[in-house]
Amino acid sequence: MGDQAEQKVTPTDQQEGGQPQNLPAKPRDRSIDGTWHTLHRSVTDFAGGHGSWNTITDSTNNFLGALRYNSIRALPAFVVNNSSNLLGAAHVYTEGIMFKASIKSSVKDGKLVPGKLVENASNPVDYLIKAIYRIYNDAIHGAFKTRGGRVNIMDGNPAVNIFKFLTDTKAATEREIAVQQVAPEMVRLGNPWQMRSTLSGLIGWTISTILPEKKESDTEIERMEIMRKTNPVGYIGTRLGQGLWLPGWISHKRQAIGIGQLTSGVFSTLGAWRNRTEPTAIEIKGGKLPRYVFSLPYLCTGICNLLAGAALTFAPDEQSGYSQYGGWVMAMTAFLPLSIREKFQRNEGGAAWYTAGKLSFQAEAWGQGLFGGAEKKPDGTIVDHDAIRKEADAKALEIRRERKLAKYHGRDVPQTKIEEVSQRETLAAPAEQKEAYV
Repeated sequence: MGDQAEQKVTPTDQQEGGQPQNLPAKPRDRSIDGTWHTLHRSVTDFAGGHGSWNTITDSTNNFLGALRYNSIRALPAFVVNNSSNLLGAAHVYTEGIMFKASIKSSVKDGKLVPGKLVENASNPVDYLIKAIYRIYNDAIHGAFKTRGGRVNIMDGNPAVNIFKFLTDTKAATEREIAVQQVAPEMVRLGNPWQMRSTLSGLIGWTISTILPEKKESDTEIERMEIMRKTNPVGYIGTRLGQGLWLPGWISHKRQAIGIGQLTSGVFSTLGAWRNRTEPTAIEIKGGKLPRYVFSLPYLCTGICNLLAGAALTFAPDEQSGYSQYGGWVMAMTAFLPLSIREKFQRNEGGAAWYTAGKLSFQAEAWGQGLFGGAEKKPDGTIVDHDAIRKEADAKALEIRRERKLAKYHGRDVPQTKIEEVSQRETLAAPAEQKEAYV
């Protein structure tokens, strides 16, 4: 590519015997063609018994990095620097589709028809009110009710009771029959956990759409990377606190989105035990009743969703956070075909909406992977945090080494390096406040 300079060895770079000394580092290959050929060669070598899995991993990362770099370079700075707002809006739209995939089917003229999020609305306000009521009714109302009242989790072993409540599909079907108070052949099933997942995702990505994009400072990235390597428990607690503390969302929007996505991932995973068989009216007359069933492919997609939320919440900076989120969502493609096929085979209500929503999520995930969280200056310069993270990793390694030496010699843990980090944190605070509304 044009941004790569040729490296030459001058006589001053030579020792006696012609050995090079103090050579500049070889520039990273940013070309798509070059990194693709390197990846292809590493896979071929591995298949022939001459390569290693680490080489394939490095080559894959370099190829994906080249795709991201060239995508950022090709896009306008406005699109790159406001990626969380633009892609967040796309995610919100898709969550609306997923609501249609989760709601209960309806009965019309004695036949099963796909459920509607809003029915018989007379004005725009009525649309909103009825949509909220339908979501509440399908996702929350009656969630813990049984034929004899509410589920008593504390009766016996709470852990066993919770596990059965979440995974016993037959008992879940019976609870729905009891709550709806209709004949078994008339019960209509939705996926309440998928509905809750959609609602959580909608909240998180609405925050992404509305709040302005604020880029993290170099000092903050270094501070958090050092904490991540030297104090993992403290780092996790800090990131969770940033995501939950509402007044700080303007500075930590990514963590707030991540909390919503984590919650969505948990609910989505539990939704694997609330996939549905929605037979036709003819099948109902023949004795086949609607019921909840477990879906392994759906479970795998839910786990990918959960890991995507973790990447978004706990990544050291926004560039790696959004791109890793996109990567985990794209990993769902390994399981989506099976999950979609099962839904159509079971004649599940909302199968078409589920397919449309998941494909739309994949398109958004490609955007996150290619330019999500990136930063591009007006002159076209692409801001790369790799160097900052590598320098922070070196400092973290030094801190850990000094701690080990101090522990080995029976001394108190030296605070010199830690105080340096704390000092940088204090100095960075005013700068972050100034940048909050840039």
